[in-house]
Amino acid sequence: MVDDLDKYKALTYDLLNCAFEVHRHVGKGLRETYYEHALLYELRSKGYHVENQVIIPALYKGVQIEDAYKIDILLENSIPIEIKAVAKTLPENIRQLQTYMSVGAYELGYVMNFGAKDFSVGKTLDIDPHKGIYRLIRPRRHRLPDL
Repeated sequence: MVDDLDKYKALTYDLLNCAFEVHRHVGKGLRETYYEHALLYELRSKGYHVENQVIIPALYKGVQIEDAYKIDILLENSIPIEIKAVAKTLPENIRQLQTYMSVGAYELGYVMNFGAKDFSVGKTLDIDPHKGIYRLIRPRRHRLPDL
């Protein structure tokens, strides 16, 4: 567990620095896909494995629904990142990431809104629509020992 924590700390540190670099370099007002590809570039330049538009499979009554969920960026196969480029970060943006984390069983994820007035980290429990970055942590589910 300590190794996971250290891994997540390093990934988070570099992810935030890359996001701040993109925002510092181009500011706000561009399309979501521009920020997505700029952040992909920054993360890859640091040697990270990143994928974009990653499909999460979903089932409905045993039938697979194609393209039901798409993660904008998946960092190191463990951190989904939802990119936005809108004036305000909305609760729906947070819920979208929560859904991806639940369906994909991810423990940590980020919403990054490059169009927000204040591109800094906000508190998820008290969503400020003017903040640009939100971190979500999904609690681990511990399996009870067999009796």
